[in-house]
Amino acid sequence: MRHHLLSILFISFFFSTIIEVHPQELQPYTCSINRVDIKGMETSKRFDKNGIIKSANRYHPLSIIQYGILAYYKFKETNDSVYYQKCVDQIKYFKDSTKVRTLYEGKGLGLPYNFNFWDLKAPWYSGMTQGYAISYLLRYHELTNDPDVFPLIEKIAYVLLQKQENGGTISTTKEGYTWIEEYPNSKRSPQVLNGYINGLIGLKEYTDFFPSDTTAKRILDETYLGLVNSLEYYDTPTWSYYNRANMRLKNKYLRYQVYEMQHLYEIFDNQIFDNQKRIWSVLSEGKYINSKSKAYKYPKHDMSIPITEVFPGYYGIPINNEFYIGNSDSLDLLKHKSLWRLNRFLKKNKHKAIKDSRTKFYITFNEKKYTNYIEVAIDTTTHNPGIILYKRDENNRINRMDAISNIQSDRVIFSFDKTCISNIIIFLENTNSSNITPIKFYNTNTQKPPFYGHLKTKAFTLNSDEKYNIDLKSFNTDKVVIFYKYAKKETQLKSSKWIAKNTTDSLFLPQKTGFYKFMVVYDYANPLSMIGKFIIDPVQD
Repeated sequence: MRHHLLSILFISFFFSTIIEVHPQELQPYTCSINRVDIKGMETSKRFDKNGIIKSANRYHPLSIIQYGILAYYKFKETNDSVYYQKCVDQIKYFKDSTKVRTLYEGKGLGLPYNFNFWDLKAPWYSGMTQGYAISYLLRYHELTNDPDVFPLIEKIAYVLLQKQENGGTISTTKEGYTWIEEYPNSKRSPQVLNGYINGLIGLKEYTDFFPSDTTAKRILDETYLGLVNSLEYYDTPTWSYYNRANMRLKNKYLRYQVYEMQHLYEIFDNQIFDNQKRIWSVLSEGKYINSKSKAYKYPKHDMSIPITEVFPGYYGIPINNEFYIGNSDSLDLLKHKSLWRLNRFLKKNKHKAIKDSRTKFYITFNEKKYTNYIEVAIDTTTHNPGIILYKRDENNRINRMDAISNIQSDRVIFSFDKTCISNIIIFLENTNSSNITPIKFYNTNTQKPPFYGHLKTKAFTLNSDEKYNIDLKSFNTDKVVIFYKYAKKETQLKSSKWIAKNTTDSLFLPQKTGFYKFMVVYDYANPLSMIGKFIIDPVQD
């Protein structure tokens, strides 16, 4: 959405300066709206008399913030004023001096956790929550034009930017990088990754709107550099850590971090975030969210699926969810009409005729089910069957379908956007009805499709003094990323991990002699997204 506000000047009394605000386009808050369902969240929460959401009968600042953001996007999606009001109601928490705390002689505003947690004593303040709050307040302002929100944002940012030793949220990692702490001063859980990212997103949005805050911009640059160089410290060969104390990550948090990487990729356009998203998507396969909460979207969704050879020379995700087969024996469902009869029908109904003199007949089905993948079983070795798909729209107009096809020796496959079977018209040329035996319909969209398909190769012995060419064909996919990992001995490959920085293109230059494995992760755009066989050979001089 395009932010429609004019630049606003207001006096910040706690800085005794005039701060210029530059409203920016607010990017979708991907890691919340793609992961959490607002109606599911409401089933486990209660609200006070002012409409502020409560968790376990207490004010949990992070829940209030997340709910406000979800309500904002639900209103944008539905234009339902109920969600507008739910979003606006959450501001009452931030404006209530009995709930929030003024800090640093009025320069800061803390969102307190008024309960002990792990080794933290109440009240304590989270960098995740302070940053997340900035993101909510900016979206609240986009809806309401409330000028009182900007002083709140600056004060919340002030707390975020202070060192943890002084009551803020900023720490330094053992490598020397600046970090936003979800649990400041905690020895048990230092440098939590997923909470840090929400803090970073809020800080990035803050600096976009308040570019004259040079301290915030400096810390943003420092902590962003720290994230890019610290991602690999959180991973193991098969999983990931919650924090730098090597606490094992729960399934729901790794899935959350997948969405956070997508969010960071959208706002920073750094390929390392897309790479990390792919690695975590592979690691999360088969590791689902086992929670009674209804708040999580797609708790059983595999974000990446290992591929197999689905056709000779083609490797992809096997098709499932077959629900209907039509063939020449199903005469009650199968209709045959010549092209001229169809065009007569179109003319009678004032539609443009289909000019395709090669077409001999067409087939339609009466099934009121949905499909996005059709297999027509027919011998393609002796002739070209010339199959074309058309569909009727809601106004009964007939147009050629935008479909991707793949021709095998014994069948023709089509992939397209989900369409009702009864609206599909299959035109055929150079064939007749007796040639058509099962027509299989699939709906691979009955559940959320995976982001990726992936392939892990066998081990290769490669020399550092040679160059290698990787031959890898791709089909119907927008992007393919090839990762590699190394070990001195083949048995050690199991204990080495995939790292977001370790990728290659078609020319691979080993830095060390030893054993290498590769992992191909490609975008799943449709059921015909596939790759060819992975081949690596020395470059011939």
